[in-house]
Amino acid sequence: MCRFVPLRPEHIFALDLQESQRFQYGIDLFAIGVDEAEHYASQPAAWTMLDGVRPIACFGILETFPGAAGVAWALIGKNIGRGHHRLTRFARDEVIGKSTLPRVEAIVRCDLDLPPPDGAICDAPTYAWLMLKFALDHPTPEVRWAIDVGLHPVAVLRKFGAANETHMLMERIL
Repeated sequence: MCRFVPLRPEHIFALDLQESQRFQYGIDLFAIGVDEAEHYASQPAAWTMLDGVRPIACFGILETFPGAAGVAWALIGKNIGRGHHRLTRFARDEVIGKSTLPRVEAIVRCDLDLPPPDGAICDAPTYAWLMLKFALDHPTPEVRWAIDVGLHPVAVLRKFGAANETHMLMERIL
């Protein structure tokens, strides 16, 4: 039976991460240090989903500007299985939905293979809209999950992070 408990630093290290979760912004998440894990666990919204005693997901909101804004984050284990639906509902209803922060955002990977803008074809605002529409018409699992937990798409970020990948900025504004 799955249950949700406050995040403890050791939960992060006990996760058997899905391969798609291993890197964020081109940074290996297996290299997370104790200080960073303790920082995540110290946040007002920091949770672990346990299957018995085994962590299968760690997630929450990292307050970048305490009381004003935070970044939603999630690390999901290989063994999440059918618990994914329960995790999604809890993250949507109890974490994102109940957050009193005026701004909650996330930056998630999205696949986008469009040529760079050509001023002869369209202007920059039109191109930005076309990128967003294309990414939403072909969403990655990360984009779909961000939408499912209550975040809304804002912009496509090309060449973002250490690996120069395409991401999407998602947000929830109160």
